[in-house]
Amino acid sequence: ALAVLVAIRFVTGPEGESAATTKGTRAVYVELGQAEFGVMREVGQYYGTLNAAQKFSVSPKVGGELKRLTVDIGDRIESGQVLAYLDDETYRLTRDQSSFNVGLAEAQLAEAEANLSLAESDLARHESLVGKRITPQSEYEAYLNKKAQAEARLMLAGSQLSVARSQLADAALKLSYTEISATWQENGPRWIGERLADEGDLRTANTPFL
Repeated sequence: ALAVLVAIRFVTGPEGESAATTKGTRAVYVELGQAEFGVMREVGQYYGTLNAAQKFSVSPKVGGELKRLTVDIGDRIESGQVLAYLDDETYRLTRDQSSFNVGLAEAQLAEAEANLSLAESDLARHESLVGKRITPQSEYEAYLNKKAQAEARLMLAGSQLSVARSQLADAALKLSYTEISATWQENGPRWIGERLADEGDLRTANTPFL
C-alpha cells in the first residue's frame, strides 16, 4: 500500500485572502512512501497506592526466634516456598529426648512381655503339681498372683509406649513447623507486600510476620 503525504503552502493573495497558489504562486509537495504497521507505546509515571485483589498473612504455628528470612518486600513467591526459619534448637532437643523415651519404653515393654511369659510358665507348672497335691494351694495362688501382676505391668508398659510415641510425633511435628512456608489453592505466584518482623525478633504462635 502507498501512503501519499501532501504539504500545501498557503500564501496571502493580493486582496489579503488566504488561498492555495496556482502555477507560479502555488507549490504542491507530494511524497510517496511504503505504509508500515507498528506498535505505538507510551510510557508514563504514576503515583498512588496498589491494593491487592487477594491477600493473606503468614504466621508461625509455633513460637520462637525468627532466625532467618528468605524473602523481602516485593519478592515473588510460589506456593509451598519456604519463607523463614525459626530457631529450632529447643524443638530439636525435645524431639531427641522424645525419641530416647520411645526406645526406653520399647525396652520396658519387651521386659514386661518376658516377665509375663515366665510367670505363665511357672503358673502352668505349679498348676499341674497342685492337682497332684504336690504343691500347696497357697503356693499356687502366689504364682497366680504373679501372673496377674505381670499382665498389669505389660499393660502399663504398652500404655507408656503409646504415650512416648505420641509425644515423639508431636515433637517432630513442632520441629517441622520451624520451617515456615505458605501454600494456596489457586495457580500462579504471589508477591510479598509487607514485612512485620526482622531477623532476631521473637514471634509467638499465630502472630503474622509477613
